[in-house]
Amino acid sequence: MKFVILLCLFVTSSSGRFFNEDQVIRVKPHGHQVQVINELAERFPEIDYWTEPQGIRPVDIHVPKEHVAAVKVFLTRNRIDYEIFIEDLQTAIENERSPRPEQMSLATFDYNVYHTLDEINQWMGDMVATYSFISQVNVGSSYEGRVINALKLSRSSTPKPQYVIDCGLHSREWIAPASCMHAVRKLAEAPAGSAEYNILNAIEIYVIPIANPDGYVYTWSDDRMWRKTRSDYGKFCLGVDPNRNWDINWSGPGADSSPCSDAYYGPSAFSEVEVVAQRDFIIGLENVQAYIDVHAYGEYWMYPYAYTHQSVR
Repeated sequence: MKFVILLCLFVTSSSGRFFNEDQVIRVKPHGHQVQVINELAERFPEIDYWTEPQGIRPVDIHVPKEHVAAVKVFLTRNRIDYEIFIEDLQTAIENERSPRPEQMSLATFDYNVYHTLDEINQWMGDMVATYSFISQVNVGSSYEGRVINALKLSRSSTPKPQYVIDCGLHSREWIAPASCMHAVRKLAEAPAGSAEYNILNAIEIYVIPIANPDGYVYTWSDDRMWRKTRSDYGKFCLGVDPNRNWDINWSGPGADSSPCSDAYYGPSAFSEVEVVAQRDFIIGLENVQAYIDVHAYGEYWMYPYAYTHQSVR
């Protein structure tokens, strides 16, 4: 009986990852302090940089509770000022998805809150049913078999330059799909004659609201900080960083060979079915002029190639 009770407790406690008393610490390194902040990750591999230490802007660091005191001592000894940006990460997570009724129609859809995958899929169908110039296009399927769809926005059937906007490739970056959905709404509701209205007369836009559906679902059910896909290659840790699984710079600077790293580049380029789906989808379009990949949290505007400071020639 004791074994059964303990087993039940273990299963219950292992059903999700929690971040009680974890903190997000903000530092503003300059000069030699940038190198010191980089050394911090070597001392505490479990910390998570939300912004990269480059000496340009503040660096936000997710610090697990067991390392909070030691990290603060490290910063103080190295004379690096810091502030507590998020006092308790779990509380912040709980506050961003307060209980509410399920939103499964445009009439009740609130663009100011985050939505589940089911709600987003329903929203896509409702947008297609409501606006004649919006249609739904299949991009492919995920590792766990979820459908990946795009919304096509175009006010005429004449050939036009095509723009592809990919959102939510990193599953924990909820603001990316939320921002893309808000942009679609603004384009759909634009009054005739306005600049926003005329955009769809000039170009054709494809928006992929959720490019990594398996990971996105997992951030709602188990681990809010999950960033990768959910593929299983028989390693100790699951998933691959889909943003580092493309053939350009595969396994190069900025990527990691460890399957447990959030930046794991995978066993091979294009090993992830989600990345292959996007590649084939884009190749299948006839006049792509831009591919826009929406991320959070660094507030950067980046252009090819992100792994180098040299301009593309």
